[in-house]
Amino acid sequence: MIASLALDDYTVTWVCALPVEATAARAMLDKIHPSPQYFRLIVGIGRDIVVSKPGKQHSGVIQYTYGKRIPGGFKQTGTLNKLPPILLAHIESFASSATKHSTNYLFYSSYYHASKDNNYKKCNKQQLVPQNPRDTRAPHIHYRLIASADQVMKDSNTRDRLAQKHGILCFKMEAAGLMDKLPALIIRGICNYSDSHKQK
Repeated sequence: MIASLALDDYTVTWVCALPVEATAARAMLDKIHPSPQYFRLIVGIGRDIVVSKPGKQHSGVIQYTYGKRIPGGFKQTGTLNKLPPILLAHIESFASSATKHSTNYLFYSSYYHASKDNNYKKCNKQQLVPQNPRDTRAPHIHYRLIASADQVMKDSNTRDRLAQKHGILCFKMEAAGLMDKLPALIIRGICNYSDSHKQK
């Protein structure tokens, strides 16, 4: 048995979202150490930012594919792990009061991407949702619910239905799989609208 090392003794962290990734990572190690105590943040990239904010019935992230099929629809069951108290204590202190709107390619939910490639040139610009221009290039930080699953969300109708039902602002892969093993504050950069116009 190896004695547990302090957090400062480590220089690299490898976070695996899927069990198969963790298995491959462990197979490469010479020794397995007990997990240290640490401050956990899982951060994605993008223009605007959504910080997972816990609510009365969720921990800030919901796994929208976790549940059971019932006549007439899908019933979500269970919740993910709660955030560590130290992260809960810091969320409100990070809150931003700025409320800006971005101008970009947000199409109406009923309008699907016009071509198989990632180019917007063939899309009908008359189908863009009107937005107010932003007077700054700085990102805006939102504190809302993040939805996660093991599949990419590229359907605007499903996106809108789930967002309206649960108050979701952001869809992300892998966060739910990490939350049960490694309770963390999820900070996700918004880089697309989770619709058919989504680009890599």
